[in-house]
Amino acid sequence: MNRYPLSPHWPDFSFAIFASMIPTVLLLACFHGKPHRVHWTRVEKIGISVNFLAAAGLLFLLFYGKDLGAATNKVNLPDAEGKMTERLVPKSEFRKRLGVFYFENQSGDSTWNWLQYGIMILVDFDLDQDPYLVNVNAHYQTFKEAGFEDGVGAPLAFKKKIAAERYHDYFVTGSFTEQNGTYTIKSMLYETKRARLIAAHVFAGNDLFVLADSISVQLKRDLQIPDYYIEATEDLPVAETLTKSFAAFEMYRAAQYAIWQDRDYAKATNYYEKVIQEDPTFALAQYDLYQTYVNLNRRDLAEPAIRAAMQHSYKLPQRWQFWVKNAFHIIQGDWQSAAENAQHWVTLYPRDTRGYYELANHYSIMNRPDLAIAEYQRILELDPGSHANLRNIGDLFKEKGEYDQALKYYESYARIYPHESRSFTTIGYLYKSIGEHEQAKAYYKKALLIEPESATILSALAGIEMSLGNFAEAEQQYQRALQLAKRPQDRSTVHQALSTYYKFRGRIGQAIEHYELYIAELEKYASPLNILLAKSDVFGTIELYILAGKQDRSWKIAQDFEAQAQQLISPFNQFAPFLYICYYIWLEDPENAWVLEQEVEKVEPFIKEANREIEQPYIRFARGKVNEFRNEYTMAISNYEKALPEMRLPTYYKSFIKTQISKCYGKLNELKKAEASLQATLVFEPFFPNAHYELALAYHEMGKKEKALKHLNTALKVWEEADAEYKPAQKAREKLAEWEKVTAKM
Repeated sequence: MNRYPLSPHWPDFSFAIFASMIPTVLLLACFHGKPHRVHWTRVEKIGISVNFLAAAGLLFLLFYGKDLGAATNKVNLPDAEGKMTERLVPKSEFRKRLGVFYFENQSGDSTWNWLQYGIMILVDFDLDQDPYLVNVNAHYQTFKEAGFEDGVGAPLAFKKKIAAERYHDYFVTGSFTEQNGTYTIKSMLYETKRARLIAAHVFAGNDLFVLADSISVQLKRDLQIPDYYIEATEDLPVAETLTKSFAAFEMYRAAQYAIWQDRDYAKATNYYEKVIQEDPTFALAQYDLYQTYVNLNRRDLAEPAIRAAMQHSYKLPQRWQFWVKNAFHIIQGDWQSAAENAQHWVTLYPRDTRGYYELANHYSIMNRPDLAIAEYQRILELDPGSHANLRNIGDLFKEKGEYDQALKYYESYARIYPHESRSFTTIGYLYKSIGEHEQAKAYYKKALLIEPESATILSALAGIEMSLGNFAEAEQQYQRALQLAKRPQDRSTVHQALSTYYKFRGRIGQAIEHYELYIAELEKYASPLNILLAKSDVFGTIELYILAGKQDRSWKIAQDFEAQAQQLISPFNQFAPFLYICYYIWLEDPENAWVLEQEVEKVEPFIKEANREIEQPYIRFARGKVNEFRNEYTMAISNYEKALPEMRLPTYYKSFIKTQISKCYGKLNELKKAEASLQATLVFEPFFPNAHYELALAYHEMGKKEKALKHLNTALKVWEEADAEYKPAQKAREKLAEWEKVTAKM
């Protein structure tokens, strides 16, 4: 097995053959052990035949489904010049999955604490060259959230737990000391299932990079990777793949820590730039610097950084070269090449789930949910411990409207994590999406039993009370959620939910106030890119300021985004027309139909070229709005109904679109269809005021005055505290006064 690329099952298979044929050996020894010739007996003929059949059956049972062929596959892949070359890659079932954890500082000198992460980075990156291994380093945030500040000091039991959750077959951890320039590193390799120590080694020397190389080679031998493979596989020294400069590596670790610990992108950028000054060929630092510039909205600096990473990507392991190429294609807006790159990735590394994640993301953007689901299912096959993908698959089925399938995957996740609140909030949100509010409340309350002081869960429960018209209770729960929110992440969630609540009730001034508080909290932890996108939210600030009668403010938001768009990477640099489209939609001015149509035509080539079919439903909706402005109600309904199933929006906005469809039916005097559509809308949002108002108009036209008045009063109850300038409430009050005047005359 150490000399030839054969299946590692062959030793067991060979032993099983020898063991199962012992009865035949005994029979032969018994009847043919003497030196003279003996004829075959009936006992031998029957016994040996039975033994052969029994052995064949046993081998079939023991090795059915196991690959007994070569341990590698031949694949054809493009090289750096684009020429197809043949490569041998290990089959996925023979790969080893290894978790790399922190090496703790036992020197007593805190100035060496940075090496707790530094050694982990070196070992992990050196191992990443080997296709036989699927290795993942420790997740800093996971340790921090568990109470192990700076990610160190965790006991073996916790490391075993993390390794098992990530489906690592093995994990490595250790410690180090430093004295007079000599490093002594102890590495310990554990089997995850039983937390059994497989091997422990001590490495000493004055060159940290060389020590990391020695650790990684020894780990491969301890993991029983065949000698022929270790000798034949390219394994560059880590100093060649990262940097030869100790100073550059120390600053690189500091840059990463600035993001892990403080989300301080400016500080990280300062460190990364110093790293590049020290070693301009440090390709991984160039790639990380590119990502930091992207988050700082500095495309002008991000593009040179990723080009520099591409220039020196020959230093990186093959899998990292895929990351760099992917980023390069995306910043160029070449999504087709990015998708092809991901396909090459999974072909060469069929057990590296990162490639499948990229493919799933591409398929999702292309609005091909079935293909995205297939990729997530493939990830689950390769990594059964990646249970979060059960939720990813459930989300895609929910977006497709296949709620039973979505529930099946959500419940599978809940069975694995019955003590995790997210298991129940996910199911609760699904039930809310399909209008089963009591079921939704029941699941959110189960989640609240697990986390009784969760601001986000209480906020979600308040949202259900809002949908059911229990406004006093909803407000109490929102205020309680704000009191419980300790972290900026939690406070931002509650403020965003409160903004939606006040918009629902027509209290736009308060909706804007809480949206701005949401942004203020977001600025405490999010990247500048995410903050810019939140400030330019078409369902947040753009809509809210128009509803408040501050059209100039909404227009300025769109203009400010357009001015900064050239500093954003694809696809965000193409998003400005979407803001103008939504501006004209929310403005509800038929005279702007031609301008809206022009903005739609600007984005359609981008959607086609980038294969971003995910945006197409929103464009159909915009075209429907153009039709509605031009009184082309049949075409408007057609566009709205085509767009609605594929739009990834909360129930509130889907109810808004359904109400638009009903309005068009009303304009066509198809009142029965309008009634049916509105009644269906109210199943999902029982107190959606716009739907009640349109239903009141439909019933009034049908001569059902009592029903009309009932629904109009329901809308007015929702809007009873609406701002004076809120137009929908104004229209409802005027309509009530008009009907009361007619009734009084009668």
